[in-house]
Amino acid sequence: GFEASDPGQTFTGKTDASGNHYLQMDFEAKEETRPQSIVAEAVVMDVNRQAWAGSTTLMVHPAEIYVGLRSDKYFVEKNEPLKIDLIATDLDGNAVPNQSIEVTAGRIVWKYQKGEWIEIFENVQTCRVNSKEEPVQCSFETPFGGKYQIKATVTDENGRKNYSQFDRWVSGAYIRLIADTQPSPQPSGRKGIVTATALNVRARPGVSTT
Repeated sequence: GFEASDPGQTFTGKTDASGNHYLQMDFEAKEETRPQSIVAEAVVMDVNRQAWAGSTTLMVHPAEIYVGLRSDKYFVEKNEPLKIDLIATDLDGNAVPNQSIEVTAGRIVWKYQKGEWIEIFENVQTCRVNSKEEPVQCSFETPFGGKYQIKATVTDENGRKNYSQFDRWVSGAYIRLIADTQPSPQPSGRKGIVTATALNVRARPGVSTT
């Protein structure tokens, strides 16, 4: 499959006696894939070496089923349930009942590992529901403040997965600021002193911090 940054591929061929040429495109299945818009452009040159071009666009769906999710709130108070509405649809947007939906919610935290900051998930919760004609709901606990990622996944009859996700926020997060630990320049012959200062800042609803 192609990613957004892929430069694309080039193919050459000759038209048949009827003036047609066909190109078959196969798309590799991935563990996690999203809908992709593919642009195909063809250039043909006549006997006078004049070039004519044409193009077309097609949508590649990861599966025959899509999942939608929503919430009434973008922010909730700590310990307030985070309620997510879900619905499964076909490619035309019609509701598909009795479709299994798996939903996960995890708190996003940054940790310093092996010389770099990486994003990991903590306090991951899972909810499994079957879709109906109307939206169904999952509820997640919020014992810690911070940013939560909610991800819903469906699998069609051919085993192909499709997912949707968004982020929501819970009040009460703490931000730890670490001062630069590089030694400051010192006069020749003197050793620098390395210092580190930690500062806890608590983010509260309605209060902005800098």
